[in-house]
Formats: sequence, C-alpha cells, structure tokens
Amino acid sequence: MLRTLGDLRLEDGPRQQPKLLLLLAYLSLEGPRERTHLHHLFWPHATDPANSLRVAVRRLRAGAPGSLAAEGTRLVSRVPTDALDLLAASGGGHHARVVELYAGRFLEGLELPDPSAELEEWVFHSRELLAARVREARLALGEAAAARGEDATATRHAETAYLLPGAPEPEPEDLRRLYLLLLAGHSPHAAEVRREAERYGLTLPLSAEEARRLLRPEAAPAPSPPSPPAPPAPASRLPTFGTSFVGREAEVRETLRRMLDPVCRLLSVVGLGGMGKTRLAVQAACALQEAGAFADGVCFVNLAPVASPAHLTAAVVEALHLGLEGPEDPARQLARLLAPRHLLLVLDNFEHVIGAAGQLVALLEACPHLKLLVTSRERLNVQEEWVLPLEGLVPLGRRWSEESGDELDDHPALLLFVQRAQRSGRGFALTAHNRDAVLELCRLVHGSPLAIELAATWARVLPVEEIVAELRRSLDFLTDVGGRGPARHASLRVVFEQSWRLLDGAEQGALARLSVFRSPFRREAAARVAGVSLPVLATLTDKSLLLPMSGGRYGRHPLLYEYTAEKLSAHPAEGEAAREAHARFFLGLLAGRGEALAGPGQRAALRELEAEYENLLAAWAWATGHGEFAALRGAARVLRVFFDRSGRYRDGIEVLAGAADHLAGLPNADPVTLGELLIHRAVLHLRLGTPGETGALVERGLGLLDDTANEAVVEGLDVLAVLELRGGRPARAKRYWERALSLTGGREDATTCRLWNMLGTAEQWLGHHRRAEAWYGQALRLGRDLGLVADVNRTLNNLGAMFILTERFGEARGVLEEGLGQARELGLSLVTVHFLNNLAVVFSALGEGSRARDHGEEALTLIRALGDASLEAEVLETLGRVELAEGHLNPAHSLFVQGLGKAWPLRQWPVILPCLEGVAEVMARLGRTGEAGRLLHLVAGHPAAPRQLVLQAERVLETPLPSSPDPDPDAAQFEGHLQASIQLILQPGPPGTVVTP
Repeated sequence: MLRTLGDLRLEDGPRQQPKLLLLLAYLSLEGPRERTHLHHLFWPHATDPANSLRVAVRRLRAGAPGSLAAEGTRLVSRVPTDALDLLAASGGGHHARVVELYAGRFLEGLELPDPSAELEEWVFHSRELLAARVREARLALGEAAAARGEDATATRHAETAYLLPGAPEPEPEDLRRLYLLLLAGHSPHAAEVRREAERYGLTLPLSAEEARRLLRPEAAPAPSPPSPPAPPAPASRLPTFGTSFVGREAEVRETLRRMLDPVCRLLSVVGLGGMGKTRLAVQAACALQEAGAFADGVCFVNLAPVASPAHLTAAVVEALHLGLEGPEDPARQLARLLAPRHLLLVLDNFEHVIGAAGQLVALLEACPHLKLLVTSRERLNVQEEWVLPLEGLVPLGRRWSEESGDELDDHPALLLFVQRAQRSGRGFALTAHNRDAVLELCRLVHGSPLAIELAATWARVLPVEEIVAELRRSLDFLTDVGGRGPARHASLRVVFEQSWRLLDGAEQGALARLSVFRSPFRREAAARVAGVSLPVLATLTDKSLLLPMSGGRYGRHPLLYEYTAEKLSAHPAEGEAAREAHARFFLGLLAGRGEALAGPGQRAALRELEAEYENLLAAWAWATGHGEFAALRGAARVLRVFFDRSGRYRDGIEVLAGAADHLAGLPNADPVTLGELLIHRAVLHLRLGTPGETGALVERGLGLLDDTANEAVVEGLDVLAVLELRGGRPARAKRYWERALSLTGGREDATTCRLWNMLGTAEQWLGHHRRAEAWYGQALRLGRDLGLVADVNRTLNNLGAMFILTERFGEARGVLEEGLGQARELGLSLVTVHFLNNLAVVFSALGEGSRARDHGEEALTLIRALGDASLEAEVLETLGRVELAEGHLNPAHSLFVQGLGKAWPLRQWPVILPCLEGVAEVMARLGRTGEAGRLLHLVAGHPAAPRQLVLQAERVLETPLPSSPDPDPDAAQFEGHLQASIQLILQPGPPGTVVTP
C-alpha cells in the first residue's frame, strides 16, 4: 500500500526516494501515462530526462518489485494507494471510510528540489480535491448525526470540516450546511461561518431550534411565513394513482429536506424512464401540501404533451388556471402573478422542454417565494439546480446476494411485484418455491419499477419462472398488454426510444458502441474501445443513460444493454470494429497482469480482473471465434491463474475447453496454442482432484509441444509431478521436477522458484529433510529477491510442514503464522487452507486442542467452498488427529472415515494411508489390537507409506514394523491387499460405530 495521506511511504517495503514514490502516487491517481509526458513533468531541467525516468523505474522495481508495469510506451502503477481508496469510498458514499482513511493532507511535508510548475499544480489540486471529499464526508456524517438528534457529534464533524487543513474555500452550499450544524450545536465557529455566508447573500436560520428543525426532515415541517396579500391561486389538484406507493422512503425524506431548505429552490429528480420519478415527486408534494409548507399550495404541471420549450409558460398558466390579458409577454405576466405567492410547482417530464431551463431560472429570480420540483430524464445543468438521481429500487452498485431478511419490507422491489401481481385476480402468493424466481426477476430488471409492474401483469397467466425465462429472451416481453398505463410507459422499448430520440447523432453512436462492454467500465476503456470522450460520458450520465459508480466506473441499466446492442447491430461494420477493439483491449489487459499476479500487486490485480470478469470472457470468446491464436496464448496463462486464484476451477475448465474444442476444428489450428490450453485446463482439473482427467490432458498437451515451448512444457511436467506425489510416488515426482528444472536454462525466475520449492517437497516426502530445507531456502531467497510474494508464501507453508515432520513445532508455528497472515492479505484461498491445516497440526501437538480445532474447522469450511476434494481429505484427516489427541475416539473415527471417503476415489495415497492409520489407532485404543495390527501392517507395507507414518504405526503397536524394501514400486499392486479393508470401513453404519476391517 502506498501511503500518501499524512506522509509519503510505501508499506512493507524499503525506504525509497520521495520523488520515486511521488511518481508512483501520480500514476496511481492519474492512471497510465506516456513516458514522454513523465519525462518533462518530473525532470523538467534534466539533460536527459528519458534516462532519469529509466533510472527511477529500475530503482522502483528493485526496491518495490511489481510496483510498476509497462504497457507499450506507457507506465502503469500496480500499487494500491490510500488516496485512490479514499476517492472510491467517497464515490460510493462510504463517508465513515473516507474519514478513516484521511490520515492528513495529501503528500504532507513533501519537498522536491526545482519541480515543474505542472507537477506543483497537480499536488496542490489533488490536495484540495481530497480534502474537499473529506469535508463532504464530515458534513454528511454530521447531517446524519443531527437527523438522529446527536447534536454534539454533528457539531464535532462540522467543526473538523470547517477547520480542515488543505481544503479549498467552502462553496456557498458548504457554508450553509456548516452553519446549520454549527448553529444547532451552539459552536463558537457559527458566527465566523455566518459572516462568510452573508457575503454570498445566503438566507440563514436565526436560531438553533430552527437549524435543528431543518436538519431533522422527519419532523413535521413548519408552515412558511405568511405571504403578502395577493390574489388567491386557484387550487391545482395533484394527480392520484390507482396503486400504492412502494419503497423510496429515503428518497422521499431527501426530497422533503431539500424542499424545506431555504437555499434549495430548484430540485431535479433525474433518472431513466420508468424509474418512478413522477410517483416520487407527487408523494413528496402531497406530504408538503398536507403539512402546509407552502401557503399558496402545490401545483402539478404535466409537460409530456408539450411540444417545445416555447410552450412551457402556456402549460404552467393552464395548470394554474390563470387568465393572462393584454399584449404583455406571457412569461412576464406569469412571473408578476406568481411573485408574491409561496408556491411549489411540480414540473413533470421536463426532458421534453429541456431547452426552457433558462426560463425556470428567470422565473425563480422574479418570484422569491417560488420553489420548483422537476422530474426529468436529464439534468437541467443550470447553476440553481440541485439533483436527486433516481435508480432502481435496489441501487446499481448493490449486490442482490447481500440482501438479507425474510420480510417483504427488506426488498421493496419484491414487495412491488407481489402487490401488483396480486391485483391480477388469480390469487398470486409469494412462497418459498417462487421467492427466488421473483428476486431473480427483480435483479434482471435491476429494480426498475416500470419493468417490475409490466412483468407482474403476466403473473395471471404464467408462473414467475416462465416470466423470467421470457424476460431473458426478449426486451419486448415487457409490454403493457392491457393499455392501462400512460402511452410513454407502454413498454420498456417505448421508454428507451424516447430517451434515444433526445440524443444527437454523436451521442447515439457513442451509446451504441458502449454496448460492447458487458459490465461497468472505466473512462480510459471507453475512450480506447469506443472512442467516447469524457464530455460525451458526462452528457450520457446527465441524461441518465449512464450511471456513475464507485471506483471511477460507469454502469447502465441492464435492460438498456440489449436495446443499445440492437442499435449497434444496425451498423455491422461499426459494431465489428468496436467488438474487436474491446477484445484487443481486454486481452491486452490480461496479458499485462502476469507480473502483478506473481508479485505484491497480486490482490489488486485480482480485484481488477474480477471487476472486468464479464468483459474478459467476451474478449476471450471473440478471440476464440476469430482464431486469434497469438492473442489467446498471450492471455491464456493469466486467465488460468485468475480462475485458479479465485477458486473458479469449473468456470475456467469450461472456458478453456470451449476455446480448445473450437480451435481444434479450424483448418489452420495452431498446435502450440492447443497444447498450452490443454495444460492450463489440466492445472484446474488438478485443483478439483480429478487425476484421471488431469493426466490425460497433460499427456495430450505435451504431445503437441516440443521443448522450445518451455513454459508450457514445464507447467505440464509440474502437473505430472504433483500427480505422482499424490499417488505416493515421490521419487517419480522428483524426476519430473528435475527434468522441468533442466528446461529453464539456469535462469532464476518465478518458474525456477516454484520448481525449487517443489523439489524440496519431493525430498521431504522421501525423508531427506536436510535436502528439502536447502531447496526451500533457495526458493525463499529467490522469491524474496524477485518479489514473488505468492511463491514465497507457498514455500513458507512447505517449510512449516517439514518442521512439523521433524517435530520442530515452535519453528513451524512461527513460519506458518507468518505465512497465514500473508496468504489472507493476498487473498490466496487455497494456500490459506494449507496454512490453517498445518497450524491445526501444530496446535494439537502443543496441547492446544481448542485452537487446533478452530483452525481445522475454518480450513474445512474454506476448502468445501472451493470444491477441492483432495485437500478436503487432508483437512478431515487433520481434524481426526485433533480429536484423537483429545481422546474423542468416535468423532476421530468419523473424521478419518470421511477423509478416506474423499481420498479413496482419487487414489490419493498420501492421505489414504494416514486415514487408515488413524482408524487403526482408534481400534487399538478400544482394545481391538489384533484388528488394528492387521491394518497397520498393511499400511506400513504400502510403498507410498513415508517413514514417519511407519514410525507412528510402530508406536501404536509398540513393536517394529517392516517397511517396503523397494522405495518406488507401483503402488497399484498393493491396492488388492487394502481394497477389501477400505471398502468395509467405508460401508455405512450406525453413527459413531467403529467398523471392523
């Protein structure tokens, strides 16, 4: 982590020159930059700025491996940065996290000799930007505390926000919010803020009580001051609806708060068509009307039928039933008649007359007591506007899987569907059987109220599961077949067509090209793939067709994707160009993350790839379909590592198998690409514990390759070695790893590091502990020199296991606890299981049974989620040992049998034999020494039995046992001797019973 807030330092790394860390900070916040740009930004007066940058990059890579990467002529930071985390937290509305991250001013105390003016300006601007985000977070936290009646807490947040070092001058709105919080808490700073605010001509409350009332929107609003005598405005009824208002409680409260705020006079509720903007505005307007907040009432103006901005005044005049006379300009007459009135105008569907936004500003200037509540598909973009964005009933950034609780109130989208479906008259009821389907439907339409209502109309004739299936097939399924709603909401297609017509040609083209993205995308990706600039992204966001998301990404309503993809399909050449650009961008992204996945930037790289998962699959599918062998080879290994590290073994197997099957049928099939794909598939099959498929895939893959394809061949030999080790044949495994090492040509890299580690494992299984420790030492030295944190982590686990075998439990505990912390931090789920399992063994040996059980059970939970049967068997055997050490014989026996049941189908002898020995030990303790002895003799005579296991069996029987004279025969010849005993042990019986073999 690069710390830039408070001071400048790189955590868990050697001290670096401030200028080098500043370079990292700049690239982290600004994204990839051309080397030529960095030359003169950081070394404006150097004789050879290009060389200065090269030296800086070398030093960074030496001192902080993995911190920088190159993408062609551009440099990219791979270091997570606290400032970037703060901006992401701010964008996601996580105010408490923003405050937690802010340890001080950005680059506090940084002094650089003779920096460029541009770099100085960047530091100053970034410092102000971050401090402004912190002030906003403090204000939001203060307002939330004030709404709960916690005035002291609210005031502390406001005082911190007001006095925040490095923040820019407060805007008028910030001053108003500060003053309300400070006044409500009787802060001495309230007077200072008031003086600043008055310079802007802001109208501020006069008492702490009035400030508290404004800060607590749930309190009944006080009536507005009486208006000067004026002709009464004819009553204008708000529209009524035949259905209930569901959800949106927070948005209603926010609307009321803004409408009661003296500073806010124009609030725009903005969102995609069908999001419920009208219902929300009417609901809030009703509450304000009932509370008497506007002495002259509330007027609703429907602008949907209005043809042009020129007709806005006429529409308002008609809604108010005003009579205009004489030659005076109608807009001036309207302003004169409304000037004395305390009135709220609700202007619905303003996107039809968006060009009339200036008329609203003029009306507000002429009418000091008038307020406007506007609904629109796009922002008005005037200075007076406050905006309330409206998304689905579940915001786009929220995961449906995080929803909890069984009450309908926990799922407003679900409640809306149920209520509307029950109106069909067919007795719809939410049940345990259909609840998941209803939730899936709501997720598919991402909480769009209109889409949910249209889908619910079909509940009278179709089960929910079939509604979901139809919805997946076509957007046109969502149609108001009864014609009960307004024409503009007759279907989702009609809604989208209305928004599409509001775009100009360039905006339509941009939105169509953006349909090639399968998930939220970054600004840089939009520019590189679809040629969409930041101003166009901003325009599409203002029109509610894109949604800003945390992390600097842009999303959209899922149903809009299908619609815009149809628009792009009308232009085949443009569509194919966009899909190719998309594929090459994301395949390049994959190929460029290999180094990061091996180094300290691994976790950030995995998070990035996870965020782009759908886009990566689309790019892979395009390259497969077009036979792009070189691009596939460049991306395949990183994609496989991603599937491996994220535990998506089956997904990875399916993706790789689909590509290999398609490519094999092409006339120009490339054997090298096919061979590599087969070996990558084998690695994932190995994780699933399917040795037959694994071995067959490797043999096929190696048959297509020669030794010039070193990396793929080495990986294939590595997989074969692991299979031999799991089969209880460490000598054969060692020979495979030695052959693989010979193909590396003596280089010292990540591959060599892994092979040294695995050779240590082979020697360990052969009982050559000093040789094993030497190989582990070499692997640790190389891994640390190269910054290969994942490889170092795995070597620590193996070294800890060796210390266990040699009964050096104190050393084992230290090594394993260090490694477990690293594995958790890196997000290495599989390696975390190994550490937890080995620590369970250590704690059991040290007499700490409770801690041993906790570690083992956590490992079991993790590995069952990952689906690795082979490792699950090891964990079950360990837990059996823990229970046995505690004297719990029946639980121990049950766990040994479960482990045996997992390991036997895989013929995983390194686990089968310890499980059998454990069963025998339980028998011996129950006094059944004859049966135990027969089983232990079979175990000790198996060629895969390590010396340590034989010694354990001897301790149980208190007599020496013969070990196999041949260190490496075929283990299969012994299966006949054991098979009958194993099958008998695995036979189901009453719980807690010990079966006699």
